[in-house]
Amino acid sequence: MSIKSNPDSKNETQNSFNKDQLIKNFNNYLRVYKNVAESTIKNHHIYIKRFFDWFDNHQLKSLKEVNFENLNKFLSQYHNKYSPISIRKLHFSLRAFFEYCRIHNIIEYNFAPILPQRRVYSKSHVPVVLSKAEINLLITETEKNKSEIGHRNYAILLLLICYGVRGCQIRNLELSDIHWEQNLILFKSSKKGNYVEQKLLPEVGNALVNYITNIRHDSDCQKVFLSFRDQNKGLTSSSSLSIIIGNLLDESGIKIPQNALRGSHIFRHTFASRLLSEGEPIKNISDMLGHKLLSTTAIYTKIDMDNLKQVCLIWRESDEK
Repeated sequence: MSIKSNPDSKNETQNSFNKDQLIKNFNNYLRVYKNVAESTIKNHHIYIKRFFDWFDNHQLKSLKEVNFENLNKFLSQYHNKYSPISIRKLHFSLRAFFEYCRIHNIIEYNFAPILPQRRVYSKSHVPVVLSKAEINLLITETEKNKSEIGHRNYAILLLLICYGVRGCQIRNLELSDIHWEQNLILFKSSKKGNYVEQKLLPEVGNALVNYITNIRHDSDCQKVFLSFRDQNKGLTSSSSLSIIIGNLLDESGIKIPQNALRGSHIFRHTFASRLLSEGEPIKNISDMLGHKLLSTTAIYTKIDMDNLKQVCLIWRESDEK
């Protein structure tokens, strides 16, 4: 099958290397010639940017300098840092990107053999959770930061800890979702799940009032949490919230195991684990997490080790001698 040439790529074989233009042309290739969904293109961008962060850190000047040896080193570092799901997505994005680069003679090698499709089995991993001491330390250390960003991040942290909602529900929270008179807060549905409505806890309400009235700039944007780079935009990407959480963990000296997610989901796991250990019925936990199916909540039963230990059978020695 012949592949049409992308006219946008003609400048990429010249000596000058324009990374941003290359990514733009790649996105256009996916959009026009591959009919790839915009959500997939956006997802590719996240992982290709991580590749180019490594590329820049190693002061490479051209993609021609990427070979099996140094790419293997990058992949090894990535595998030690990120989760299996993230590794799978990285491989998927780089395979598509390098295929484009080979078609347009930007690279010489076929890197597909070292970018295998990695299978990730549903509910195969045990979620990492934070201990009560770590949660208390995180709250204490974050509260100490009295800067504008510190006040915003403190409110975000309390929402994650107290309600166990997804990061996207924090990013999409709007001013109208906080019903002050009814003392309620509404988190819109995500991932085809259910919306979550909870009582507005006093400590959370106080943090939100402080941020909204004293810190948050006047803006046409209705999102509660705004970017400090652009006061008319909310936190638009999952990576922006993950960076905030990662920084808070680092500043508090909390170490997360390698290959574990460092974003907002760790608080969701911790929230579910705490409720489970307190004897909360799994159906109630499912409702609070906004799951439509109980099977989705099943992953959290793996982390209630204390209760699992209680159901272990006592080994009975054989009567034979």
